[in-house]
Amino acid sequence: MLLVCDKCKVEFQRSPLLIKKHNFCSKECRLRWFGSLNPPLVILKCTKCGQEFSRRRTQMWPTGNNFCSRKCQGEWHAHQMQGNKNPFVTKWRGMTEEQKGEYAQKIGQQNYGRHFSIEINKKKGRPGETNPFYRHKHSKETKEVIGRKARIRMSDPVERQRIIEAVFAANRRHPNKAEFKLEYVLTKYFSGEWEYTGDGHHIVGGYAPDFSNMNGIKAVIELFGEYWHTRTNIPEHYTESGRIEAYKSLGFHCLVIWEHELKDEQSVVYKVRQFKANIKR
Repeated sequence: MLLVCDKCKVEFQRSPLLIKKHNFCSKECRLRWFGSLNPPLVILKCTKCGQEFSRRRTQMWPTGNNFCSRKCQGEWHAHQMQGNKNPFVTKWRGMTEEQKGEYAQKIGQQNYGRHFSIEINKKKGRPGETNPFYRHKHSKETKEVIGRKARIRMSDPVERQRIIEAVFAANRRHPNKAEFKLEYVLTKYFSGEWEYTGDGHHIVGGYAPDFSNMNGIKAVIELFGEYWHTRTNIPEHYTESGRIEAYKSLGFHCLVIWEHELKDEQSVVYKVRQFKANIKR
């Protein structure tokens, strides 16, 4: 399909499945377009060390305390908010369990969809000794406590379902190229039968199937890539037979299509039709 670049206004070709709200002919145009949306930098003075530094207005703290580095921010907070001096600690201790849940949900909604600038992302991704968390690791006792609490939470089916759905929603997963191709084939030959659910809006026993049947049949389709599902020492549910048995124990029929099979469109169509015929038997 013929499109016009939102930045340089040059016409280019793109598949209808890959069209977005804003489309660009190259990565450079996309970066220049997003960069033009950022406001200019302002000069600030670090609250901790007094050193001047530049920052965008959208990144300034509303409290008026701004810091040139994470080190200064951490030292200032460690001194100013120790124990009962921290208003958040006092507020949290005075809440009931129901109020704590509502407060945590409110904070999550406020941070949902928040994006950092390229400058902040570079600072967050600092490698080696430049990273403030370099060589800072949990102790063995702390890891055991974290693991024990996680296992207790995941043993509850309702809590497990909620956590998995929240993880997929936070990651905002979208179809990759192979999934786009399979979705095109399913839409072309099986219109209205299969829906993409790899984004996590349909969870089956802790699994998020790539495609689910829309006609009331308990059937799913999983798309396997060779790299992730043919390695040595992988878990049983990462293998084709293991995944099929896992869905079978949950009352679902599962068809596994490998990424290399997408090269032959008709073979994929035949495989799906045979899968449907076996279910009806």
